[in-house]
Amino acid sequence: MAGLTDGAHGVSGPGKAELPILRRFRTRLAHLLIAIFLPLIVLSAGLGVMMAVGQRNDALRRLSETSRVLHVAVNREFALMIATLEALATSPSVDDALAAGPGAPGTLAFHEQATAMVTNGHGVPFVVWLLPAQGARPVVNTLLPATAVPPPLADLHFPARPIGEPPAPDIAYRQVLATGEPYIGDLVQGPGDGFAVIVSVPVRRAGRVAAVLGAGLKPAALGLAMSRQLPDGPGIAVLVDRGGVIVARSHDEDRFVGKAASAETVARLSDPQARSGTVAVASWEGTPFYASFRRLNLAGFTVGFGEAKSVVDAPLLRVTWLAGTGAALALVLAVGAALWLGRRLGREIEALGQDAALLVLRKPVPVRDEPVVQEVAAARRALVEAVTAAIESEAQLRLFIARAPAAIAMFDNQMSYLAASQRYLLDYDIAVAGPEALLGRSHYEVFPDIPEHWRAIHRRVLAGETLDAAEDRFPRADGRVDSVRWEMTPWHHPDGSIGGAVLFSEVVTERNRANQALRESEARLRSILATVPSAMIIIDDQGTIESFSVTAERMFGCTAAYAVGRNISMLMPEPDRTRHDSYLARYRETGKRHIIGTVRTLMGRRLDGSEFPMELSVGEVEVSGRRLFTGFIQDQTEREGAQRQLQTVQDELLHVSRLSAAGEMASTLAHELHQPLTAIATSIGAAKRLLAGTSFGSGEDGPVQRKVLEALERAAAQSLRGGQIIRRLREFVAKGESEHLPEDIGRLIEETRPLILAGVRSGRVQVSFHLEPGLKPVLIDRIQIQQVILNLTRNAAESMDEGGALSPMRNEVRVGTRTPEEGWVEVSVADRGPGLAPEVATKLFTAFVSTKAGGMGVGLSICRTIVEAHGGRIWAMPNPDGGTVFRFTLPTMPPETCANVDRITGLA
Repeated sequence: MAGLTDGAHGVSGPGKAELPILRRFRTRLAHLLIAIFLPLIVLSAGLGVMMAVGQRNDALRRLSETSRVLHVAVNREFALMIATLEALATSPSVDDALAAGPGAPGTLAFHEQATAMVTNGHGVPFVVWLLPAQGARPVVNTLLPATAVPPPLADLHFPARPIGEPPAPDIAYRQVLATGEPYIGDLVQGPGDGFAVIVSVPVRRAGRVAAVLGAGLKPAALGLAMSRQLPDGPGIAVLVDRGGVIVARSHDEDRFVGKAASAETVARLSDPQARSGTVAVASWEGTPFYASFRRLNLAGFTVGFGEAKSVVDAPLLRVTWLAGTGAALALVLAVGAALWLGRRLGREIEALGQDAALLVLRKPVPVRDEPVVQEVAAARRALVEAVTAAIESEAQLRLFIARAPAAIAMFDNQMSYLAASQRYLLDYDIAVAGPEALLGRSHYEVFPDIPEHWRAIHRRVLAGETLDAAEDRFPRADGRVDSVRWEMTPWHHPDGSIGGAVLFSEVVTERNRANQALRESEARLRSILATVPSAMIIIDDQGTIESFSVTAERMFGCTAAYAVGRNISMLMPEPDRTRHDSYLARYRETGKRHIIGTVRTLMGRRLDGSEFPMELSVGEVEVSGRRLFTGFIQDQTEREGAQRQLQTVQDELLHVSRLSAAGEMASTLAHELHQPLTAIATSIGAAKRLLAGTSFGSGEDGPVQRKVLEALERAAAQSLRGGQIIRRLREFVAKGESEHLPEDIGRLIEETRPLILAGVRSGRVQVSFHLEPGLKPVLIDRIQIQQVILNLTRNAAESMDEGGALSPMRNEVRVGTRTPEEGWVEVSVADRGPGLAPEVATKLFTAFVSTKAGGMGVGLSICRTIVEAHGGRIWAMPNPDGGTVFRFTLPTMPPETCANVDRITGLA
């Protein structure tokens, strides 16, 4: 410590050894002050130059604006002159003057009018003349008396011009005659050495140019018009004609009018593309000028305004001189101040540097006298505080890293540890006493077997890259392999150079396992929800859908992406659709449950608007302070359909049981009635034989006895037929086989005709037959088919008879046959009764269904059973003429079978 103090005092004490240090310091201080003041000087000079250039540019803009104003003023003078002459050209006195000729008394009126225009100040002409279209000699000249003959135009001539050849004296006259438009000529000189600008306009009569009216404008008038527009100052305005001759000038007009403009001005005017703009030129005397030129629209003249270059550039020259003088003075002051400050601050700043070096090395700082300069003293105190704070901050940073819950390690650019967290030591099994024991050691010393690809990563990070990996393999010494998520980034010194690297890492093996288990659990849950027949929907306490299962998507016809975020009421029909939000609000307020924990059957609404029955059970759960409701839904459409079908089957079974009972009753009746019918048939047969053995006389009793005999024969036949019907009914009910034989359906109906007519009891109903000839034979039980035909015709007649009064056109039952298609015969029975009600038509052939008040409802059911037992089909349909048509079909016999049958039975 003493040595350091002595050394420090030895360096800062007086002696020759310190002179080179102080000299270098003063030199650097001088450079510093110059570096500080020089930009200020340059900036000040630049601002001054900018201001001077701005003033110069303002002056140039003023030149351009003044030339524009002059351009407008001169154009106005010429336009006023043209307008005055055109007004004069319309006067009748012009016609009188042209008719009278030069010097004639007829020109007096025009002469007086033109002279009055000159003397009264209309425009600025000093002479007016009138020239007829034929002949170039003027008729009137206001400079001469009215009776005097004016001289010819040949007396005029143009002054010497630097641009082009002088035109003819009568150029204005000929130009107006050629174009019919006003013309402003270049400056001309008359016989008396007077100058003028000739303005000519046509005198039109009857659509042609009859004469030319001209006037001469004095240059002094044009110069006066320009002078009125000039700003205060030394500027000069000039008007130059097309030949480069000065027409008018705001100053020294007598000296310059009629003379050629300066050579630079003439060169400027000779270029048609450069006649407008602001340029630097020399005056007629050779003085440098800035001038702005503009070309006139009417005359083609050029008007210009200029100021001496010395006047325009004066601000810039003054600023340049002041800037140079100020820069030299500032440099002198900077060097002097540097020398003075160097002597005063040198030792104290040098001591401050020594103290800084000691502080950086974390060595004790010697005790020194308080610096004279307050800034140096403040800097020394700030330096000590800053270094102390930096040391404390470094200690805090290391403490923070050591206690951080994450794995963090900080390295220098040689991959030596600067700091490490306790978590880092635990994650990577580093067996040291603590993070402090790791400081200064090389990473490659701690992990000597580190793979080469990690060394490459370290080199890339120390070169400036930031690298990371979401998951990387980390082999342990015991053979285990963990998954590690890491990021490595460089850290930088204050100067921007890379100081080392920082590694952030986390062992994510257990978390990956937990995530994998969670994903597998979620997958199993999704699989269960996707296959379970119940739909699951989760909503919050506001009714917003948060989860929508796959089964719910199929059930309600909308995707989960569409449903989630929408209100559950969209899946409900009215009135629940409108009231559901109020149900939820009431539950939030009261907490009273109505449907939670119960199973209810209600209607649901699909996305397409269709409704269906469903069974709903609702549960409630609270997750993270949020109340959620889970609904499990089962579609009851199939169950209700099955229930309806079961009910239908039960009804049919009931009908079948009734039909079975009726069958048993019919079988019993058939058995019981067969014996009485047999006895009746036997008795009738005996009576017939007795009557047949008796000889009938020719008396009155003879015909009666014969009729009795015929009636007994019919009774015997019908009793036998009734026995056959009962026998076959019994066989049919007993599920026995009926006797099917080939029959001609037409012949069968003809044979049944008497029975049909006998069955129609009312005389108001007629029966007609429409049988198609040549029908193929059918294989049937003739008694059963006759029974079907009789049943249908009797029903048809009864339906018409019960309908009330019948007209002759509507009292007919039509029995017909036809071939609807190959292999089939169709029998139809049509009536014109009241028809069938829709609710009866759907179950017309069902057992115990009847349209008659006293009917049992088994007739049509038996007909259907008989027809279907024969392989046919029976149905009813509305009659187009009113009433009902019953049709049934029977299959025909194959052709080869028909041929054999024809040979055997003789049907052919």
